[in-house]
This record gives sequence, C-alpha cells and structure tokens, in this order.
Amino acid sequence: MKAATIQRWGGGAAMLGGFVWIAARLIAADNAAANAWNVTPLLMIIALSLLLPGILALHRRWRGERQPFSTIAAGVAMCGVLVTVVDLLIAVRGQPMINDALFSPCGTLGMLAVSGGLLFLASLTMIDVQVPGWQSTMLLVGLVGLFLPLGAGVAGEIGSMVWIIWGLGWSWLGAILVIENRRSVLLSLRAR
Repeated sequence: MKAATIQRWGGGAAMLGGFVWIAARLIAADNAAANAWNVTPLLMIIALSLLLPGILALHRRWRGERQPFSTIAAGVAMCGVLVTVVDLLIAVRGQPMINDALFSPCGTLGMLAVSGGLLFLASLTMIDVQVPGWQSTMLLVGLVGLFLPLGAGVAGEIGSMVWIIWGLGWSWLGAILVIENRRSVLLSLRAR
C-alpha cells in the first residue's frame, strides 16, 4: 500500500479516534448510568483502535535518517495501544467500571508505552529537523498522555481536561496527516 494512502486513511482514523476519545470522557463525566453499562470503556476501545492506523501513518510519513528508531518508536506505541485495549476488554467482561478505577496496572503501562513511543518519535523529528509543525503537536500529545493514567482517577475538571487535550491532540495530528497528504498530491499534480 502506498504511503500516501496510509497517511490519508490513518489521518482520518486518528481524527475520528480523537473525537471518540473526547466523547467517552464527556459521557463518563456526565452520566454515571453510562459507566454502569460500560459505555465509556467501549468507546475508549473504539478510539484506541482508531488510533492504531494513525500511529502507522505517522511512522510511514517518516523520511529521516533514523528509520530503525522510528520503527521502534511506532512499535512501542502500537504495542501500548494493544495492551490497553486488551486490558479494557478484560475489564468490560468482568464488571461495570466506575470512572475512578479505569486503568489497571497493565493498562497504565500500555498508556505509558503509547506516550513514550510518541515522545520518542517526536524527539527523532526534532533531531532530523523535519516538519516543525509536527514536533510540538507530537510532544504535546506524548506529554499529556503520560498523565492519562493519573487523570483517569481525578474526578472533575482536571481529569477531564487532560483527556480532552489528548483527544484534541490526536485529532489535530490526524488533520495534519490528511492536510499534508492532500497538499503533496496537489503539488505532484501541478508538477505534471
């Protein structure tokens, strides 16, 4: 599959995943009955599953000298997503989840791996001085993601803000992927 196709579809999936992540947090904050029916973890599973193509698109977009390190960073982030999804699936099968105990230690490690992979990828883009607009967004998403497991148990505005900023960051990364892909397609058509 072409890198442009992966970038386009991965960017769209990341945008949608970010918005689903925000919706999961807003539903959890407003509706205790939604938590009793496991709506929040199910939406989180959908959101994290949509972020997988976004991570793949970020990796495929890489053009730096440190390609093996980029592969490691994307692999760590993808493994973190998979671990967190499995953790949430196990929790959904077990019992209804209340917002205070969203992540088990395994899910916490998974979310830390996602954030660590993104921070590693962002640092590689800074070293190779590629795409300055991406560096700050990936750093923001990676740093905020480090606080997600902590923000899961924080009731109220602080915990919600951490989750909403993370979802908006992923949506922004997806938008950048889609916009950059469209721009490169237009430039290649003009060159012909």
